[in-house]
Amino acid sequence: MRAIAMQGDTVDAICHRVYGQTAGITEAVLEANPGLADLGPVLPHGTVVNLPDLPPQPDVKRVPAVGLTPRTKQGPTWLNPSPPARPPPSR
Repeated sequence: MRAIAMQGDTVDAICHRVYGQTAGITEAVLEANPGLADLGPVLPHGTVVNLPDLPPQPDVKRVPAVGLTPRTKQGPTWLNPSPPARPPPSR
């Protein structure tokens, strides 16, 4: 399979567009295209990139970014370990 670079394309962008990810794939595409890296990080418009047939990549387990702040339970309520906010100064 081949891809043709659009304006502003990088090898990573083409890999992500075609394969859906870049981990380990960008290196395989660069190996299949000697001299491609010499063109610089942004490929010239119209550059033909040969895309190798790659074995399916294992699914990566995604971890949600919620709940990363440590919390402690004290009595019936949950408390954040950060100090309480100061009340506004009285006038």
